[in-house]
Amino acid sequence: MAKSKAHKLDPALEQYYAEGNEQERLSSNRLEKDRTLQILRKLLPSTPATILDIGGAAGTYAFLLAEMGHQVHLIDPIALHIQQAKETSKNSKFKLASYSVGDARHLEQNNSSVDVVLLLGPLYYLTKEEDRHKALQEAYRVLKPGGILFAAGITRFASFMDAMHKKVVALKSQVIEHEFKTGIHKKIVEGFSFAYLHHPHELKEEIQNNGFENVTIRAIEGPVWDKRSIEALAQDQEEWEKVLMFIEHIETEETILGASAHIMAVAKKGVEKE
Repeated sequence: MAKSKAHKLDPALEQYYAEGNEQERLSSNRLEKDRTLQILRKLLPSTPATILDIGGAAGTYAFLLAEMGHQVHLIDPIALHIQQAKETSKNSKFKLASYSVGDARHLEQNNSSVDVVLLLGPLYYLTKEEDRHKALQEAYRVLKPGGILFAAGITRFASFMDAMHKKVVALKSQVIEHEFKTGIHKKIVEGFSFAYLHHPHELKEEIQNNGFENVTIRAIEGPVWDKRSIEALAQDQEEWEKVLMFIEHIETEETILGASAHIMAVAKKGVEKE
């Protein structure tokens, strides 16, 4: 399969991420971070796997995976994020295999060259369906047969549930109505500037339609939204480990997948038959 042509990044996306808030957001959202790592640790191949962390921002997960013994290549469309990752590496004994500014829709890696692809951001910041398909096609192309894809999405009603907890439903009512109809989130006051919000079954279908097999959808946070409760539970290690254990226990429960803020699709590239 030939490599695709380069694509321009949406200016609004560049403006949002250029503010440099993503590194702090991931570091402060402990439930999202710990649950993502829990899923990765459980399902990643044995070390040292070659991993592409595409859209990996400043390397929050990339450095932790490198610490586990994996060979991690960080790719992100925002130059500031790559610079932040390089700065982090100066004070870390765990180095990444490479750092590059790049686009999920156009990867420089060769066909069938990596064991794992992480798309922990591109499938929600690429709001056009055709762009998400291009990102998935590129992930499929660079994965080895039997390689694993981890792809995160934001759920369709996440913005509404967030507004409920922040008591700003009336303020965001027009945005929420638009999200329900189209899946497109657009910033009006504060928070993430824009995103595509998936139904869980929709994310699964997008990945299947691009050739992946054995697609499963997992809730990352589950139906856990109250930030004060999360912060309080996180102060007690025994309590926190129980929280993570129980969310893991219900992570594939289809009846509550849509109540999770984020979901994780896990899939494989099929092994070629002789």
